Amino acid sequence: MEKTYSNKQKLIATLRRETDEDHPVGRVKIETLIGNDLDRKTLNSYIRFFSDSEGGCRIKIVSGGPNTAYYYNPSENEFTEEEIRLIIDSVYAVKSVSPEIKKAIKDKLLSVTNKYVAEWYNTADYSVKRKQDDCYVSAGDLKKLSAAIKNKASILFDYYQTTPKKEKITRYLDHNTFPQALYINDGYYYLIAYNPLKDAKRHYRVDRMKNVRFGEPFKGVPYLEKFNRSEYEESSFGMYQGKMKELTFIAKQNLADQMYDKFNDYRFIKCEGDDFIFTAKAEISPIFYGWLCGYEGNLKILEPKEEAEKYCEYLKKQL
Repeated sequence: MEKTYSNKQKLIATLRRETDEDHPVGRVKIETLIGNDLDRKTLNSYIRFFSDSEGGCRIKIVSGGPNTAYYYNPSENEFTEEEIRLIIDSVYAVKSVSPEIKKAIKDKLLSVTNKYVAEWYNTADYSVKRKQDDCYVSAGDLKKLSAAIKNKASILFDYYQTTPKKEKITRYLDHNTFPQALYINDGYYYLIAYNPLKDAKRHYRVDRMKNVRFGEPFKGVPYLEKFNRSEYEESSFGMYQGKMKELTFIAKQNLADQMYDKFNDYRFIKCEGDDFIFTAKAEISPIFYGWLCGYEGNLKILEPKEEAEKYCEYLKKQL
C-alpha cells in the first residue's frame, strides 16, 4: 500500500514539474520520466484514476488515440502562475527584506510549480544590490511583533537613527510600546503602536528596531481601535504622524482617477466647470502637504479655511 501511494505521488509530482497546458506529454515520455518503477498497466490505471473526479481531475487528457497526451491540472488550493508572479514581485518590492530571504521565498514558490515557470523566473533579472545588514528586518523580529499583536503584549526594543556621517546612534533604549499592526509603506516594514509616554499612536521602522523582546500583557492600557488597513491607506501619507481631518477639496476633473485611488470613499459634492469638489479624510502632515504640492495647483483645499491657510504657510517656507 505504501509503495502504491508513493508511485502515485511520484507520477503526480513528475507531471506537476514537467508539464502544463502548453506542454503535455505522452505515455512513453511519462515512462521515461518516472523510470522503471511502474509497469504500463499500472501506469494506465493511475492515469485513469487521476483524470477522474475521484482523483481530483489532476491529470488532463489532450487528445485521443495513439497521440494522446497528458498534463498536470493544478487544484484550486495550489498557486497559479499569476499568483506566484504576484507574490514574488511583492516580496521583491519590500526594501527591508534581505536578498537571501527574497531568493529563498522565490525558490520555495518555484519548487511547487512546473519547470517552464521556474525557467522563466530563473532567467529573469531578480538581482538585488545588497545593503548593510542593519538595513534589513529579521524574520525573528517579525515573528515576535506578530505574536505581540495577537496576544496583546507590549514590546520593548532599542531604536536607532542615522547621523549625517551615516553612523548608527541610539535614539531610544528599552522603548516600551503596545503594538497594533505591521504595515509596509514605500517598501519598508513599519510597526504601528500605542506609545504610553506620548499617549498616542506612533510609527516605527522595523529595520531600525534592535533587541526586540516581549514586555508585559496589556493591563489597563488604552488600546487603539482595531486596525483598518484600507481606511489607513486612504487617509495616511507616509509614516509621518498628523491629525486626521475631514477636508473639502477642489480638483481638476482629469484627476478623478487619482483621487479615487487615494480616497476611495470620498464624498462627491458637485462639478464646477473643469473642476469637481469633494470631501475626504486626510492625516495632516508635511508629507501630505508635499503630496498636495505635487499637483501644482490642480488640487486645492477649500475647507476648513484654517487648513488652507496652514498649507499656504507651508508653501511660503519652501521659498
